[in-house]
Amino acid sequence: MTASVCRDLLAILHAQTDHVCVRCRQRHFAVEAALGTLVPKHGKVLVPDNGAYCKRIARILKYQGREAVILPMMNKNLGCSADRCALAADPSITHVAQVHCETVRVS
Repeated sequence: MTASVCRDLLAILHAQTDHVCVRCRQRHFAVEAALGTLVPKHGKVLVPDNGAYCKRIARILKYQGREAVILPMMNKNLGCSADRCALAADPSITHVAQVHCETVRVS
């Protein structure tokens, strides 16, 4: 499906002969694209960290040059009030990136 999207994008732009569509981080490109599109360069993102995928979001934001505020939540029952407190404490936060289903490693 991703290869088809790349071909279609090049066709729409009439760029098949002089451009290439490159897939990066195939499993997570949608999240990377969403963060890069929806969060302005000067944006600041609150990332309630409940596992590995949240850490990946923080790395993507850093790679993109966007600021992330990490709210540790793993193995804690903090509830929504922790998010509200973090937002109240830092009014420069412009976005929240929340993972609805996290991958947890059990050792």
